[in-house]
Amino acid sequence: MSDYTLQVTWSTKDAISTGEQLKAISATELGNEFSAILTAVNSKYDSTDRDVANGLCPIDANSLVPVGNLPAATDIAVGVLEIATDDEATTGAAVDKWLTPANLQAVLDQNGAYAEDITTLSAPGADRILFQDGAATNLNWLAVSTGLTLTGTNLTSDDSAIVHDNLSGFVANEHIDHSGVSVITASAGLAAVNDDLTSNIGLSIDVSTLAEFTATGAVDLDADYVILDDDGTEKKALVAPLLTPEVDTADFTTATEAITAANFGKLVSSSHGGAVTVTLPNSLKAGFWATIYANHASGSIVLTAAGTLNTANSFTTASAAYSSVTVFHLGSNVWTAWGLDS
Repeated sequence: MSDYTLQVTWSTKDAISTGEQLKAISATELGNEFSAILTAVNSKYDSTDRDVANGLCPIDANSLVPVGNLPAATDIAVGVLEIATDDEATTGAAVDKWLTPANLQAVLDQNGAYAEDITTLSAPGADRILFQDGAATNLNWLAVSTGLTLTGTNLTSDDSAIVHDNLSGFVANEHIDHSGVSVITASAGLAAVNDDLTSNIGLSIDVSTLAEFTATGAVDLDADYVILDDDGTEKKALVAPLLTPEVDTADFTTATEAITAANFGKLVSSSHGGAVTVTLPNSLKAGFWATIYANHASGSIVLTAAGTLNTANSFTTASAAYSSVTVFHLGSNVWTAWGLDS
């Protein structure tokens, strides 16, 4: 099949002035032109050529729709813009027919149950998926539901649309608001600190909730306890030892000694045989006190202060055998003492 192509460039002749020789049309030129037209027309298919004998399906002359059966698919002429399919589903035999809206259902369902004609479906007006509804044996548009989004050719999950509590297998008791769960009930003397599960949990001491001790009953020093912090460790302690001065393990053995922070609240023994001069330093905390004991028949204690020492009668010495003197820091490097006799 060939297409018609002009043999003579007629527009060129139109441009030539009347009367000139080249403007004339020769019989040869007309013969070539009509021969090209004849060849093109005769090489095209017409309705009488479209039949099984020529390897083509007959076509209706009015509607131009293919009708009738086809020969074997391998016999279809190359270049024919039509599609053939096996119509075995409707006839029980392998018969090739043109694919048209009227017989499309036989293509979509090869089990003998006719599917719905796709051309009868209404346009969904949105992105949809075409699917075969097996139970109803027809075609329909599949609309996505909660948690899915269909945009063009992309089907994606939409997590923001999913309600966690509505999922199958959800157990409410496993998903609890921790801020509403209290795990500590504080008793007397204690207060809960962050008692829900959203942060660190703990207890603090709340003295305001304790019963106040009154003078209606005496404290049993050998039976009653107090709670204290022993260098970072909480312990209970009998009252009696707390009210009894502790003997210092450090012993003044030379003629010149000095009170230190380690002597606070203790009885410091001096075993030096003669007079011991004890210096009271600066910078110890206000309220510091200690007792110095001359543990020798010929010993004596002489006080001197780096700051100020105020005593009765300005005495600075405890001269009697086995005497003792107590020193007390008033603050701001000002000391006082008692037990002095000269």
